[in-house]
Amino acid sequence: MSLSFIDALKEDCRVHPLLQKEDALKMAYQNAYSGEHLLIHDSSAFAKLKQEWDDVLPDGKKPLLCPIGGDVCRVELSAWKAHGYPLESLWELFVRSAASFEANPKAFDENVASIEQSLRQKELPFKEDEWAPFFADYLASGGGPLHHSEIYANAYHPHYRIVLLSLLKETLAELALLGD
Repeated sequence: MSLSFIDALKEDCRVHPLLQKEDALKMAYQNAYSGEHLLIHDSSAFAKLKQEWDDVLPDGKKPLLCPIGGDVCRVELSAWKAHGYPLESLWELFVRSAASFEANPKAFDENVASIEQSLRQKELPFKEDEWAPFFADYLASGGGPLHHSEIYANAYHPHYRIVLLSLLKETLAELALLGD
């Protein structure tokens, strides 16, 4: 059973208590639009992944995946590397996921509404009165993909790619067969 977006966000808040409003909105965006923008707007996407791969140390303590709602998840590069999985398999998984994913603006709106509902219920680690001006600025600037907050980035050093969980399961099964 897959998690809803808001349940995935609450779990990420539990695991990463320094999560900020930017990080919540980033997850809402990724859940609705995936990581396709990295491929569409950047012809050097593989080179950037390779550089990130070269810079990150293997970390078997980090979870391999972080669900972000529905069939969408983040695959942590350091954990992928710790498992000894090849970079090329992750790249192929990322490309296949982006090609298979259908952007869903309605899901983004629903994700934002669920963030706002959770803020009213005081279920997230940032304040409701900080959200409204932040989100208004985001919309006024044209929306789109976001970066993690500096606090989150410095505390957790996220290095991942957005993939479809269903395709990840297929890839991991294929890698297991190749390993035998």
